[in-house]
Amino acid sequence: MWVVIIRSPLETEVVVVVPGAAIMRRHLDELGASFTLGQDPTNALAVADTFVSSGRHCAFQRTPEGLRLDSFGHPNGEHIDGIRVQGSRLLQVGDRIAIGKTTILFMHRLTGRAGVASPLLAAVLADPDDDRVRLAYAAWLRQQRDPRGEFIEQQCRGGARAVARSSALLARHELAWLSPLPVPIESWTFAGGFVSDVVVGPTPLTAAEERSLRAAHPVRTLTVRPIV
Repeated sequence: MWVVIIRSPLETEVVVVVPGAAIMRRHLDELGASFTLGQDPTNALAVADTFVSSGRHCAFQRTPEGLRLDSFGHPNGEHIDGIRVQGSRLLQVGDRIAIGKTTILFMHRLTGRAGVASPLLAAVLADPDDDRVRLAYAAWLRQQRDPRGEFIEQQCRGGARAVARSSALLARHELAWLSPLPVPIESWTFAGGFVSDVVVGPTPLTAAEERSLRAAHPVRTLTVRPIV
């Protein structure tokens, strides 16, 4: 399954949730190329959590490959999806890091232009459940020599070979096809050639945010993922 590493040009916000404390939100660009988390106030992400190291618990590095978590080997460690991080790990879209009682998650936006303009694209946005319109748009894109036409066809077709081919195309073009992402979301999946299923994070979108998102992508489901 194709995964997206947290990297440029995604516009990423780091959200730190500690029970009983105000939620901390910091844009990744503000934090610089390297930053640490711990109880000490000299950490860029300083948390009031006695289960976290009193000094520096772990570090985050922005590398050419993407955002990397470096564990310092504290006994309480860092866990992603219940699995302890050993050494270092590149962070993926949708990852949540549990450190002591602290949860770290990442919200993403993406500035850019919409897909190739066509009345057919407007029809896809107006009726996300009609694959016939998607396939008509795909045929039009193929005439423009746009690889997204093939991608839409492969995702609508299904089957092992189609999945393999669509995954290869997504690996090359995903962030271009994700753009624009006008509101911050935690993660997404593509289906039928478009952003389809969106995790909006721990709080619902406002009505205005949802309208903005649906104006850019034919979203089928919006899911709130609470902090547990």
